[in-house]
Amino acid sequence: MDYPHEPSTEVLSILAAFAGYRDWYDFRSADAVVDSSDFLSSDIVRASDLMPGAKVQLRWKPDRVCVAEYLGNSEFRVTEAENGKLNVGDVFSCAVMAKGEPMICQDVRRAGEVIAEGYVAGKTDGIISIMVMK
Repeated sequence: MDYPHEPSTEVLSILAAFAGYRDWYDFRSADAVVDSSDFLSSDIVRASDLMPGAKVQLRWKPDRVCVAEYLGNSEFRVTEAENGKLNVGDVFSCAVMAKGEPMICQDVRRAGEVIAEGYVAGKTDGIISIMVMK
């Protein structure tokens, strides 16, 4: 079936709104700047740069806070947790944490049992604050 007409801007704006955009023009401008790869910002924490006992505070939206103590060998133990899925005492592996990027953890353990092979914190907006605590 041939349909020789183009959808109106109003129809496209309604569809874009369902996808979470303000309107069709907002959708198009976002589409134009999306890049699937990039270099990490300078605001990163590498596990290999930390000494055992160092603590890292992470924040992500909407109101998640996690403080994790570095154990060595890219492993961390959660010492404080607010409003997230990680609990105090959970242990996870993570080599790099970067502001503005999701934090991807491996082998999340609770009470010595693996509860997840992977966990993503800040999946949508990334980590909004990262601080190594003294």
